[in-house]
Amino acid sequence: MNAIRAVSLQPDELFSSWLARFALTRGCDPLSLTGSLWRSRRTWTRDTDRGLPDLILAELCGRTGVSADALNRSFLPARAPLAQVDARHPVWPWILPVGTRNRLRHGGLQFCPQCLGADRAPYFRVHWRLAWHTCCVQHGTLLLDRCLNCSAPVEPHRLTAADENLAICATCRVSLATCASDIAPNSAFDFQCQARRAEAEGHGDFGALRLTRVDWFGLARYLTALLRRASVGKPQWSINRMLACLDLLDTRSYRSSTGLPLELLPTRDRAVLLGGVAHVMGAGVDRFVEAARTAGVTRRTLGMVGSGLPAQVEARIDRAVSGALRKRKPARPKLPGIPKSPASVAQSWARLHRRIAAELR
Repeated sequence: MNAIRAVSLQPDELFSSWLARFALTRGCDPLSLTGSLWRSRRTWTRDTDRGLPDLILAELCGRTGVSADALNRSFLPARAPLAQVDARHPVWPWILPVGTRNRLRHGGLQFCPQCLGADRAPYFRVHWRLAWHTCCVQHGTLLLDRCLNCSAPVEPHRLTAADENLAICATCRVSLATCASDIAPNSAFDFQCQARRAEAEGHGDFGALRLTRVDWFGLARYLTALLRRASVGKPQWSINRMLACLDLLDTRSYRSSTGLPLELLPTRDRAVLLGGVAHVMGAGVDRFVEAARTAGVTRRTLGMVGSGLPAQVEARIDRAVSGALRKRKPARPKLPGIPKSPASVAQSWARLHRRIAAELR
């Protein structure tokens, strides 16, 4: 096999971005390049950023001159906040899924137009695939997850040799670097900074309580479920009263447009929701427990919200909040003939619209 002149990975570059950029640099389509490298492997019908088998990775290193260490850092498992991820599961916690259908994708890749415009050779960052990244710290704007001209997801692997660089929409051929993004809310920046610190240092804080990296992200996930449950509840609900004690008065703002899991939400929905989580995190564990006691929240209520609380947080609650802490039970099926709420109907319609849009591509 002949070696190919190396194209170096850019700082924090995503593997799929490097592979597509490699192809354009060599004057061919990404599909043609991968077909030449691996004739029997349909590379772009799967999420290549999840990693490659060791044998294929070694072959790629030998042909491109890029080290295995550098390529491994461009894969998502290196950045997943959990100790282990289930490679068979279509959605990994805190990782945006691309939702492949043949070579078409439904989403999963965010970008900052100004970053792409400033790059000498535009490329996509690994952290743009992380669900807690909703803002560009450098430019102070929300990340985008769609081309604003045609609303198609970002698919650099579908570019052709005639395209100049990766900052082009593969569907309508408009430059992604010219898209205008909105100013990001400060609360979203707060959570993103906290998460990046927990990722880098291996631990995070909930007030005076220090948690491991895994527990910190577990707590953040629990709090997203808490806010989402409160967003569909009445003000007199105990968890809504508890959040009011923490100065979160309008919980309706945390209601997502589709009701889908966190990793499938649009960037703006995640930014608002995680901003609320940052506020609760900033209040600290002592104030959180005191708010629960004041509002009359029972351990049973907290246990029904979602995924389990970290043991250290649960121990604080056990000492301060009444009632037994029970795990959430499966919801009972609703009786026929009972109308759904307007908010539930709106979410169902948004999910249907999302599905139709995907089918029409």
